[in-house]
Amino acid sequence: MALKAAMFLTLFVTDPTPALRNQVDEAIAQAARDRAALRLITAEERFVLADDIEARVRRCGSDVGCVADRVHAVRADLVGLVLIDQGSGLVDLRLIDVAARRAIASHAGRAEGGPAPTVRAFAAQAFDAAGHPRNARLAVGVTPADAVLLVEPSGATPVRPGIEAVVPPGTYRITASREDFTTQTIEVTLAPEERRDVALALEAAPTILEQPWFWGGVAVVAAAGIVTAVVVLDDRATCYCVRRSDVTCPSSCP
Repeated sequence: MALKAAMFLTLFVTDPTPALRNQVDEAIAQAARDRAALRLITAEERFVLADDIEARVRRCGSDVGCVADRVHAVRADLVGLVLIDQGSGLVDLRLIDVAARRAIASHAGRAEGGPAPTVRAFAAQAFDAAGHPRNARLAVGVTPADAVLLVEPSGATPVRPGIEAVVPPGTYRITASREDFTTQTIEVTLAPEERRDVALALEAAPTILEQPWFWGGVAVVAAAGIVTAVVVLDDRATCYCVRRSDVTCPSSCP
């Protein structure tokens, strides 16, 4: 999922107190936190890119296409418009897809317990509807500690052994490997807001002398009347020689 930038503009019917504005801004930030492939544009960024954006959007009224055109300079993929009427206690929130120039989520109702909690709930529902559920958390422990960890599909946040990572919900294939150890692979499926601890313990790989096929092969060679069996272990000609007492091994295999 491609990363999308979301900008919220809160329009009050009457001028709010600084405390109320801060509460609403924090409510939106909390609703956007840990969302899959979503980045919330900060007030500072908005001011630098277009300090008069709020006034320009106000002139659009309910014209969604106009709003999409006005916020082009802010480089937002999603725009949330929040209208708060302190007198009646009503809150209206719309989430607009800028490229499509249409509203993809809309929520309205009376504020329960103040505007901030209602805005947070509406924003969370809008992000869910837009396909940006809350992320999950994954922690993978590996033994031995220096094993190589591979998580597929990989995301923007790498998964490292022993460190909790924030990842989008979905199914992940986790593989741990290390030289001279057996490789272990498991699959986990994470739901939104789920936290999962996974532990992978690798076992030491058996040596060639511990492999049943090795001794089975030697027995076959002996049964065929061959008195010397040479087994090459690697490209450096390391080998084992199995022989009768009256037969010597070749010079390449002492």
